[in-house]
Amino acid sequence: MRHNNPIYKRATANYDRFVSNRREIELGYKPIQFNFVISTNQDAIRIWTKLGFDTVGYLPKTFNNHPKKGYVDALVMYKWLET
Repeated sequence: MRHNNPIYKRATANYDRFVSNRREIELGYKPIQFNFVISTNQDAIRIWTKLGFDTVGYLPKTFNNHPKKGYVDALVMYKWLET
């Protein structure tokens, strides 16, 4: 994993907040969803999975920025908040 990546650093710096989802629970949210994780970005998938999200859907050939594969899928990731 690229530990010098600024997005990774920001996400892990707030890891407790992301894992607990205290604010979202206090606001009454039950599920939360992240709509666009690029299927070839294994680091991002690993982080969202570690934060408790499951992949619940695929958006086929949605992202066209992969240098070798061209269009790649995006994932829809979902987490049910414990209360």
